[in-house]
Parts: sequence; structure tokens; C-alpha cells
Amino acid sequence: MNSKFVLILCLLAIIVTGGYAQSDRLFTADKELSNNLINQVYQDQRGIIWIATEDGLNSYDGSKFTIYKHNSQEENSLLNSYVHTLFEDSRGLFYIGLFNGLQTYDYATDTFSKIPLFLDNGEIFDAHVTAILERNNGDVLIGTSGHGVFQVEFDGPSLKAVRLPYPDLILVNALYEDRKGDLWIATDNKQLSCLGRDGNWKHYFENDRVVYNISGFCEDREGNLYIGSTSKGLFVYQQDTDSVVAVPYFRDPELPIKSLYVNREGKFISGQTGME
Repeated sequence: MNSKFVLILCLLAIIVTGGYAQSDRLFTADKELSNNLINQVYQDQRGIIWIATEDGLNSYDGSKFTIYKHNSQEENSLLNSYVHTLFEDSRGLFYIGLFNGLQTYDYATDTFSKIPLFLDNGEIFDAHVTAILERNNGDVLIGTSGHGVFQVEFDGPSLKAVRLPYPDLILVNALYEDRKGDLWIATDNKQLSCLGRDGNWKHYFENDRVVYNISGFCEDREGNLYIGSTSKGLFVYQQDTDSVVAVPYFRDPELPIKSLYVNREGKFISGQTGME
């Protein structure tokens, strides 16, 4: 079986600009979407729904879809039609993480601009962007598959991102900052790492032969940090023992978890991957 999951997006009660909810609708590649292989669904501050797929970026304003793909004839098109992740920071900048780089979207001109990723030697490398995070202090971090973590620099006439000297954190899957200000980084090689506010690193599952494939993080109202794994289910970080332990689920202890979320009512929601 192929472990790659296929999602057919169902947007329920979308809140669009103006605050009105819509009735249930099903969107597929046969109709509006560019592709059914969906990496992320994101709603920006304007209420627009953005859908990152493996063949195009889709936007939905409540009435119609717009599809963006790479066009070699257009200077300000997407760098690549494989869109991995989306994020909007507190400045209102909307980021697109692609298979071969990082861009921002300009609402006024309906165009995309590249943010170069600089390696330690000053070389620009078009890395595969897998995660984007804004820290509480306003720093925007970019996780990549193969070249670690970058930080966006806002000084100067144009944006750029420079690689941070994080030790051996190369294949980044997810980034998260908890309410205490600790930075959590999930990677393929170190599995799960935490950079504390004191500047010290801690690594979890580092010497474990099991591959956990950490996919995401979230905190509940009490500050408990939950960690999802696509191969080993759900975990929680225990502060008193400084350890990460499995959360039992009797139906399937290794339930593959793709995403985690706590809603406004404080209810914990997880998204699972399917098999084809």
C-alpha cells in the first residue's frame, strides 16, 4: 500500500469576508480544485481560504476559486506548482513554501515575489520549504528539507532569509513555539528537539531506532503540549519528568496523525492520514 494520503477537501461552514457562513460543499479536482493531493488548508486574515496542493495553489473567496501554477513565461508566477505550506505573519505578509523555495503573495498586484534563502557561505539555495513559524518576538522561521532552519530578515530594501546555526537539524518537518517560549523542531534525523529559552538544546527519541515522523504540535488550555506522529500516534510532553510519552488509544495505538488542533471550545482535534 502507498502511505501517501489523498484528501478530497470538504469545506464546512466557511467564514468569508462579511461574516456569513455557507452551507456544506464538496470540492474536488473534477470541479474546482487544481489537485486532490492537499498539503495544507489555510485561512488568511481577509477570510480567504488557501489550499496548497501538489499541483497548484488554490484560493477561495467564498464565491469562486482561483488557481495559481508555475508559468515559466511569467516573472512573478509561482516558483513551482508543488506547494507545501502556507503562513501569514503579524505584519500581514502571506508566505508560500514551495518544493524549490519561498515566496510572498502581493494582494494588490496578484503576484508572487521570491525570498532568497542564503546558506552559511552566502550562496542562495532553492530549498524545499516544509514549515513556517512566527515566534512571539516577531521572528519568522523557515524550515526546510535538507538545509535546516532559516530566519527572515526584514532590514534592507528586500526580504531575505539566512540559515540559523542549529546543530544537525537538517530535515525539518515541523516548527512550534510553546507558550513558555521554547522552540520545538521535528526533523527526520534528530526526530524531536527543543531549544529552550536559556539557549540549551534537548533532544527526544534521538537514540531510538523507531522512526516517529513527527508531524505537528499543539497546546491545550492548561499548557499541555501534544505531539503528533504519522507512524506512532499521539504523544504528550510531561514537564515534571522532562519526557515525551505516548497517549494511549485503544483502537489503534499507532494511529497515523497528520495534524493537531485545539478549537475555541478547548476541544482537542486530530487529523489522520488515510491509506490507498
